[in-house]
Amino acid sequence: MQFLKILHFPIENCVTKKISKFIIIIMVNKNIWLHFEKLGRVIGFQQNRVKCKYCNYELCEIATRCEAHFKKCKDVPTHVLQSFLGFGINDNNDSNSSSSSSSSSLSSSTSSPLSSSSASTSLSLSSSMYLKNQSLNYFVDKISKKEQDELEILFAKSIYQCGLFLSLSELTPIKNLWAKARPSFKLPGRKKLSTTLLDNVYEETKQEVDKLIEEAEYYSLVSDGW
Repeated sequence: MQFLKILHFPIENCVTKKISKFIIIIMVNKNIWLHFEKLGRVIGFQQNRVKCKYCNYELCEIATRCEAHFKKCKDVPTHVLQSFLGFGINDNNDSNSSSSSSSSSLSSSTSSPLSSSSASTSLSLSSSMYLKNQSLNYFVDKISKKEQDELEILFAKSIYQCGLFLSLSELTPIKNLWAKARPSFKLPGRKKLSTTLLDNVYEETKQEVDKLIEEAEYYSLVSDGW
């Protein structure tokens, strides 16, 4: 029996997959279940089901599938995803020492060489692809629909309150600025700024003014004419 050591991590966070006579150890964040609601047995499915707490998507209660969905879910807030991806990479010294001892014990117990070169090559490729995907996840900027709407409202208010022109978002320097600051944010065009966003900001401002008028005890009217 041969073991392929991919990363140093606590053994309780692992899922093993058996391929022929080889065992691949895959790291799975055990905190993945904090982001899913367990539904148990559902009629029509053999395995237990879970539901994503952000988009309500249902899938089998399998850690690897849930983690894959969580990383691709567009409704997951950015800070939640970044916090999840940062788990288990910068472990403390105790975790590193314990994982090193565990991995060394596995290596010492299975010291015989791999019998198949093709199997060794496939295992090496799969491990390198896994590490590459894990590294790339830290550089992915994701934005949920709620964050997109909030940023659009703030961008629209800055244009209205400062008296800027509606085609500001179409200028190349503004595009480059936002592409550097928040690549996943899509700037609203002049059409959206002059219709949907303008109506939303107007209704929001009107509600604030109406509330101030209702709470006021006295009114003062000023007029000017020619």
